Amino acid sequence: MAARALIAERGYLPNVDDIRKFRQEIFRSDDDGRWKRITSSVDFYSMSGCRDLLFHVMQHSFSIPQISEFLIDHGLSLVNFEAEPDIIRLFQHQFPYAEMTDLKQWHAFELANPVAARFMYVFCVRKEP
Repeated sequence: MAARALIAERGYLPNVDDIRKFRQEIFRSDDDGRWKRITSSVDFYSMSGCRDLLFHVMQHSFSIPQISEFLIDHGLSLVNFEAEPDIIRLFQHQFPYAEMTDLKQWHAFELANPVAARFMYVFCVRKEP
């Protein structure tokens, strides 16, 4: 992600002063809308949210196919899949007969709606007997 690369390049640390400096740099340099994805997140505007969003020291991002593969590899089944209410409504509109736990449909949804992937999903799994 470009924002994390900028943070590393500038040597910004996850402290109040550096997070403020980073946000100011983003605001000053966003003439072309390059940072719109970040600045449209509510997390960007709170100190703890911005720290978690962009300065997190141990964060792993997974694609839907990677999550599916992980579940299979570890003998887990998906019990519940949650997203932002607007994302769920759009998903249900595009896939009215899909189960919320259908990761193949969620992957197709993300491919058709790349903006959906910017939100965090929450899901519950269980170990298969």
